[in-house]
Amino acid sequence: MSHFRKKGADARIYKINFRGEGSMDWGGPFRDSLVNIVSEMESGLVPLLIKSPNNRNDHGSDRDCFVLDPASKSPNHLEMFKFLGAFIAFGILSKSPISLNLAPTVWKQILGQELTLNDLTQIDNYSAQVLTDLRQYSSSLTDEEFEATIDQNFTTVLSNGDEVVLCEGGEEKMVKKDNIEEFIALVVKARSSEAFEQNRAIQEGINIVFKGNLDVMAYLTPGAIEIRACGEKTISVERFKSITTYPNCANDHEIVGRFWRVFEAFQPEERALYLKFVWGRNRLPIDLTGVSKHELRLMTDMQETSFPQAHTCFFQLDIPYYRNDEICRSRLITASELCGGIDTDTNNIAED
Repeated sequence: MSHFRKKGADARIYKINFRGEGSMDWGGPFRDSLVNIVSEMESGLVPLLIKSPNNRNDHGSDRDCFVLDPASKSPNHLEMFKFLGAFIAFGILSKSPISLNLAPTVWKQILGQELTLNDLTQIDNYSAQVLTDLRQYSSSLTDEEFEATIDQNFTTVLSNGDEVVLCEGGEEKMVKKDNIEEFIALVVKARSSEAFEQNRAIQEGINIVFKGNLDVMAYLTPGAIEIRACGEKTISVERFKSITTYPNCANDHEIVGRFWRVFEAFQPEERALYLKFVWGRNRLPIDLTGVSKHELRLMTDMQETSFPQAHTCFFQLDIPYYRNDEICRSRLITASELCGGIDTDTNNIAED
């Protein structure tokens, strides 16, 4: 996996040819493939990630997040997790965002940190609330009231819905006031270790790319690791402006102001779609030093009814002179939604 050891946001670890499509990989198709890989993992097509319970239930915090699938533990699965670790390491080293939406607990575990009951709320708020309520009931109810109210044995349900026994004879052992803390500790431990093998495979992949220097990550917080590997989820207008140039019109040209008014009004997902359309990525690197410039080129020979054209390898948008913000927004949104993939057909090969 030494080829994952790259630096620079425009570095590539492979060249890609999309079958049946005519694009040539000068960078755009590679970046596009990274977004597609993440999309396939998060869609369930690749058996690595599953929606966190908060995501599935649309409840609690971090509702857009995914966790490692506890059921994916075959040798082939673990090898795939190792490559996922290598991709994460590539993102950290190169600052080329791998736009994963992993739960905060996953990043904490990659760093080898223990999870707490509070961490459980970030992936499964319902379960965490049940444990919190049990602890409260143990303080406010008598022994008789507690046993009459609570009917829970020493089992729990993992993120993928599998029920597991927490201790020997757990099916018959009932939760009581005098063992409530034992039960809570065992549940947190089970949920923390539900993807132990998978997490270890990810750590192995990172370690290989880092040449055995995984310890350097211990100086960073889980949040810092995530943002270095994956970039910021929301594209900042000011940061995007800082890497934008206007090769054939003045910075104060009407079309420049119009573009930025429209872009600023975009929803976060619309900004991500535009970035993928024009660059093949859906997030900006956290460090913009040395990143290719986003070129906004006014094309006066294009009709106002035309759609803008993107050259993803060169991070370039050819934009007609749209006479108002509404037309500009409509054309940009349509182009971003319908042409977000590198899909030039073989009859019209583009170096994108």
